[in-house]
Amino acid sequence: MNKPKTPTIIDVIRNHQLFGSLPAFRDPSTWASWLVWLKAVFALPMSAHELVIYRQCTGRQSPPSTELSLAGVAVSRL
Repeated sequence: MNKPKTPTIIDVIRNHQLFGSLPAFRDPSTWASWLVWLKAVFALPMSAHELVIYRQCTGRQSPPSTELSLAGVAVSRL
């Protein structure tokens, strides 16, 4: 018997019965950088395009290979 896959935070955000139906998530392309950040925090695989975003935002070549135990974010809105 196969164990069901545990959903990732990205799966939950994209799920239309959960966050995916919220107006803020109607256009996932506007969340691209945030989704890359979440993938880095949780050490989730990234696509080639996401790796480009990761490298542009961090200056690092490789994303973390293990989940972070602590992450801090300074956020502002212009």
